[in-house]
Amino acid sequence: YTRLLLSSVPEMKQGWLEKTLSTREAKAGIAREVKITERGCPFAERCPEAIPEICSNERPPLQTPASGHIFACQHSPEVLSK
Repeated sequence: YTRLLLSSVPEMKQGWLEKTLSTREAKAGIAREVKITERGCPFAERCPEAIPEICSNERPPLQTPASGHIFACQHSPEVLSK
């Protein structure tokens, strides 16, 4: 989620708006709604790092890496930092 959020910040170049909007829609599925379900990660359908068989069925655990930021994901902080 954080990677997609950071990539949504527009670059100040000519044509940045058109490029940003099309890139965001393609990468993050902007047109789709986030589905809140009893099981699985609510962001699983839009996450580029999702593991379909796990993320769609199991709630992600809350994690607190050394940085102190809390997040919920099936991946370890080491995998996500790459």
